[in-house]
Amino acid sequence: MKHIPNDYFIYHFFNRIKIETRLKPDLLNLRKIIAAHVQHIPFEYNWHSLSKSKNIDLASLFNNIILQKLGGYCYETGILFNHLLQTIGFNTQLISGQIYRKEILDHNSLHLAILVQLEHQHWLVDVSWNGGIAAPIVLNTGIQVINNMYYRIKQVGHGIELWEKKENWKKNYYVVALGDPLKMATQKHLFHQFDNRSEFYKKKILLYSK
Repeated sequence: MKHIPNDYFIYHFFNRIKIETRLKPDLLNLRKIIAAHVQHIPFEYNWHSLSKSKNIDLASLFNNIILQKLGGYCYETGILFNHLLQTIGFNTQLISGQIYRKEILDHNSLHLAILVQLEHQHWLVDVSWNGGIAAPIVLNTGIQVINNMYYRIKQVGHGIELWEKKENWKKNYYVVALGDPLKMATQKHLFHQFDNRSEFYKKKILLYSK
């Protein structure tokens, strides 16, 4: 299946996340769709234990995550969820970020999230970070609370940082325009599958050795 008709895509995606009807592209429904996605589609990378490569083209993601009811990690769920939002009628774009590890920015990392323009504001949508953030985060309005977790977004240089707090504040990732997020994610996806420098690849080797 190379081309997926919009109605077919929405019907099966909504069936996967237990939403019954097609929704209008407004803030209330954005919250509803994100919460349902986080509840029903898990973050997972167990596919790295398989010898067969897994693609991140839209048709493959739709088959694996929606029809086969698997989970996914940020490249997979981000690309697929972004397409859902656009198909419904939201104004979105994929964005790429680099992850902080022990307060140090890892320039070799790549995280994928979504920026939604809605009601004259920009909203960060991330359905995979730490299992998924269950609501959109509006940019530049201070602290926001989602499921007992505190979030805030800081403007840093030409980009933004996502911070979170459960006990203490910590930086999660830094988003800045680096290039084509989809192209970068495709390249990084191959890196994680076949390069022994990847943390995912190392976990794959451990799984093989069991």
